[in-house]
Amino acid sequence: NMSHEMKTPLNAILGFSALLEKRVKEDAKSLMMVQTIAKTGNDLNNLIALITDMRKIQDRTLVLMKHPFNPSEDFAECLAVYKEKADQKSLEYIATVDRLLPQELYGDINRITEVITILLDNAIKFTDKGGKIAINISYDSFAKVLLCAIRDTGIGIAKEDQVKIFSIGQLDSSVNRAYEGMGIGLNIASNLVNIMKGKLKVKSIPSRGSLFSIELPLSS
Repeated sequence: NMSHEMKTPLNAILGFSALLEKRVKEDAKSLMMVQTIAKTGNDLNNLIALITDMRKIQDRTLVLMKHPFNPSEDFAECLAVYKEKADQKSLEYIATVDRLLPQELYGDINRITEVITILLDNAIKFTDKGGKIAINISYDSFAKVLLCAIRDTGIGIAKEDQVKIFSIGQLDSSVNRAYEGMGIGLNIASNLVNIMKGKLKVKSIPSRGSLFSIELPLSS
């Protein structure tokens, strides 16, 4: 109910900012202000969704909606959005989806892409201008496992912190404040992967970057 109450006015903000963006496109200063409203509105919308998911996970009420999906099409659509986000921050962005992916997989595509987008958001957030983001998605047909690797050249994570990053409030909060985050995304991603009976691993070197690897058992 609280999520619905927050989203009702938020939808109005996002809707009217989209209309205003079209009207003021010739006025650079006004356009910048409207785009800022739209961006912060979208950030708030995503945060509400994360908090709602976190509550469902804590209450054990989150239900997977498994359906057949086309991985090549669905992942291409998802990854294209992040090309634009990377360009806005002057980051090199390489997205590779294996051409040998099955035409159909069975699972909750919305939750799978949610995990991927959380990791991509973090990769872009914690990588400074001029860095590099690379994502590779493939499928092990023998083990029937979807594989996804997301690599960045960002700030990295100290070895002693790598066991803490999937728990809320365990890391130095100044890092999240400096990079505009609340530190709940990785906790949700980790829980979603566990619910889907998969694995989420991290390898990282401070100041050199991180590699997040996802393994999800999915039948074709």
